[in-house]
Amino acid sequence: MAKSETNRPVVTNRFVHWFQSAFLCSALLIAMPAVVTFGLFGKSATEKYLTAVAQPMFLICFSMLSLSVVLFWRGQRGAASAVGLIVVCSWLASCSIVRDECYRQWERRTPFVALDELEPYDCVVVLGGGTGIRPDGAPQFGEAGDRSALAARLYHRGLAKRLVTTGDTIRIAGAVDDTYQETDTPAYQTSVLWQELGVPTASIEKLGGENTTAEMKELAQRSEWWKNKRCAIITSAFHMPRAMRLAKQAGIEADPIPSHFRTPSKNRPMTLEDFLPKADKLADMHDLFKEWLAGLVGR
Repeated sequence: MAKSETNRPVVTNRFVHWFQSAFLCSALLIAMPAVVTFGLFGKSATEKYLTAVAQPMFLICFSMLSLSVVLFWRGQRGAASAVGLIVVCSWLASCSIVRDECYRQWERRTPFVALDELEPYDCVVVLGGGTGIRPDGAPQFGEAGDRSALAARLYHRGLAKRLVTTGDTIRIAGAVDDTYQETDTPAYQTSVLWQELGVPTASIEKLGGENTTAEMKELAQRSEWWKNKRCAIITSAFHMPRAMRLAKQAGIEADPIPSHFRTPSKNRPMTLEDFLPKADKLADMHDLFKEWLAGLVGR
């Protein structure tokens, strides 16, 4: 009995620490911003804010921040600082305000090209295509579908005589090869979608390549498409610096036409939701870090 009474205050203190930490974090990160949002922007904006705080990325950061506060109150300052630093880094890497500025600085390296300013091209090459497969097996445009859509727009404007789509599926030794089909390749998917958009089959060419480096090697062998001709390369704006660097290394003569911009419009209003961590923004930062890392290793 005495042992139980001795342990009771310890258990109680632990509970109080967690309760106080959760209450403090809830007040600072949820209640106060929600009240401010309601006062400034109304009910609809408040509902969106509360929906955002109920998402996995925010809940993970919230839990880790609460843990950091608990460790601090228990005198474990080093552990509290380490956890707090992880929270801050994760938060910053996954909130719109940081993500948008990183993409703005990165994508400005390739200037935007207005279609009305373009001269006709003999060949327009679309990297990857930005396509996918629906559950029923039919091709569909993916997040980066603006790549293929832009090429089709150029064709129908009379700005492209030939459209080239690239991309192969990475094959892994083993059972995966048994299920591999041509319809799994981005090149095939894009060609089908282009035909549905009114581009004739005679004006479409397909190239392989499991990554950008391989695609450029494939394109370099088809010099009749770009040598002493007007050729352009279309890919996502954030991917364009690496694509053009690899094209130059392969000796390919082509102009960049960026698409699928991730930098938001300057006219988009900023809200408190832009300061919250979100998983999709973290995924975007992952893509940007991949591009930066590829530049370091020359890929």
